Amino acid sequence: MKIVVIHGSPRKGNTYKATKQFKEEMEKQGEVEFVDFFYQKICLNFATVV
Repeated sequence: MKIVVIHGSPRKGNTYKATKQFKEEMEKQGEVEFVDFFYQKICLNFATVV
């Protein structure tokens, strides 16, 4: 199974720790592949209303 995780904050605080725990529990269930994206490191061009 593949799971994509999108992190909205560059800090590794509580949400990051919860995600890490989730990953550990999912890996116990079987073969899992995670792909992590950090919002600040990817370029997303959204249209803005002025």
